[in-house]
Amino acid sequence: MSGWSWAWVSAIVLAVAACESAPGELSSKGAVVPEPPYGVVVGVAVAGRTPLTDANWVSRRNDIYLRYQHQAGPFGELLIVREYLPLGGTFTGTENGMPLTYRPFAMRMPAGQGEFGTFGNRHTISKWRQEERRVDVLYKDRNGQWQTKSEWKTERVYAPIHVANASFVPAARFEVAPGKVRYIGRFGVLVHSIEPSGSRPLQCSIGQLEQISEHEHWCLARELFTDSAPEADLAMIRQRFPKLAKAEIEVRPVQFGSDGWQDFAQAAGRFGGGF
Repeated sequence: MSGWSWAWVSAIVLAVAACESAPGELSSKGAVVPEPPYGVVVGVAVAGRTPLTDANWVSRRNDIYLRYQHQAGPFGELLIVREYLPLGGTFTGTENGMPLTYRPFAMRMPAGQGEFGTFGNRHTISKWRQEERRVDVLYKDRNGQWQTKSEWKTERVYAPIHVANASFVPAARFEVAPGKVRYIGRFGVLVHSIEPSGSRPLQCSIGQLEQISEHEHWCLARELFTDSAPEADLAMIRQRFPKLAKAEIEVRPVQFGSDGWQDFAQAAGRFGGGF
């Protein structure tokens, strides 16, 4: 796991974003020490990109999420990236030459075990079509009076295409304790984008070919990782959620079975110098 220090945390710049929190998460004012039988889990979602990857690929082009399930029944998602609408309360930094965005999160759940088991992304492709429609048109007759008539008109209609991809990952388990706040780690994704090579069929040396607009394809790779950096992360969490500033937060990172996830250094190494 990565090593972190308070000096590094103090160097992070607090970013201003438009949307306060993601669906299913607590707002900065709503995150408080819970009353039993509920508990709160906190952590940091990290979104990063290789140096040659435009920030738009990470900040506006797609949802990237981890789906979790709780033994009490509820399903939910931890959004790492949200399509088009930025998420609030973020910090920025750079590691291994990669620009990163850190977003502390807090989620309230019933006591019991939960687990992350699905990693996915979804995006919208803008598409338009021509459509004939009968519309009412106002006009003045010979006497100067307003009249209405119906006529056919060709209009350009927006018809978005929603694309989604998801895959199972080794279960990352966490325990929600009644009346307590627990830090479960950081969860992140590194994104690398590159133009495909060759003529049809297009080829990708890194990642997979994905359609990102009606007439445009790019090669995209997304590497999921997890880490535990309580010193740095708890400082950001306490700043992001002021009602937890003096609360006791237990450090209980997610647990894996025989298979785990890669950490940040391993995820960055997967790109090999190809950027």
